[in-house]
Amino acid sequence: QIPAFAETFALGRCVSYFPFFVIGYYCTKEHLEIVRTLTRIQCYMLGTVLLGISIFLGYEIKWSDKFYLLRDPGYYFGMTWYSDIIGRLVIFFLACAWIIFLLNILPKGNNFVSYVGRNTMPVYILHLILRQAIVKFGITFGFFPDNQISRYILVFVFASLCVVILSTKPVSKGYDWVVDNCYKLFMLALKFIFSIFGLVEKIMVKLSESVLTVLKN
Repeated sequence: QIPAFAETFALGRCVSYFPFFVIGYYCTKEHLEIVRTLTRIQCYMLGTVLLGISIFLGYEIKWSDKFYLLRDPGYYFGMTWYSDIIGRLVIFFLACAWIIFLLNILPKGNNFVSYVGRNTMPVYILHLILRQAIVKFGITFGFFPDNQISRYILVFVFASLCVVILSTKPVSKGYDWVVDNCYKLFMLALKFIFSIFGLVEKIMVKLSESVLTVLKN
């Protein structure tokens, strides 16, 4: 509801994604076992309903793709404040239903999908480098004709490459090393700043005591 958030550190998207992170944080193995109780027929039915709703929203309601990505407020697309809220709730529950569907059709145990899930942050952060290159040079990079078919193919290819390459152990370990050391440097900087504040406080206390002593004399 605050347009300025969309232009400042993607705060609007952070707020919109927050419920998903909360669900993931509090989700336990027991919760997953409860969710993974759909039969094959129920999965087919759920998938069909979700696909129908998604097609209806895409071709009939025609929300902007940026609104689907929770990037910009509905105000940018001529939506009222209440339709913006309703739309976000629809997207939230639709996304939750898709997650339930995927949890029921994906294999259990350790596999490539679960491995990628554990190393999703490097993919999420580092794919922005490729995104900026695509924004600058175009998705075909001048090597292929730019049409709808080539765009669909290249989106699938680049997305797959990002997931496969950026989730590898060398990349994920390098990402963790950089993040961990940046955090340590940040904490050291905070400790240094607080120590300076503490020193300034001691000096001010000493000065105030000296002033009081002079005034009493």
